[in-house]
Amino acid sequence: MKYKCHVCHIVIDESDLIASNCPQCKSNLGLKDMCPRDNLTCTHEIVDKLAYCPECGEAMCPICGCHDVSQISRIRLHGRRCRIQCRESTGIKRPAPGKHLR
Repeated sequence: MKYKCHVCHIVIDESDLIASNCPQCKSNLGLKDMCPRDNLTCTHEIVDKLAYCPECGEAMCPICGCHDVSQISRIRLHGRRCRIQCRESTGIKRPAPGKHLR
């Protein structure tokens, strides 16, 4: 089995662990079991799609298979747009640039 250390950003073979810790940072806080389809070599730009690994079920990059991905929620952006539209439709004026609503 291989492990990925998210602190040191290295891949570690199980036989190289020292007392179940990363040999480089001496901690197990960043250690995670590494899926055989995972890698550390994501070198392309951000993509707007997400895939799920058929082996472990984790989210992964659809281009290179790297499992270190983050989802950006479009629902949150939509909700913010709705709040702005609701304020305008209820007659509450938007604050001048640099001022905040209280």
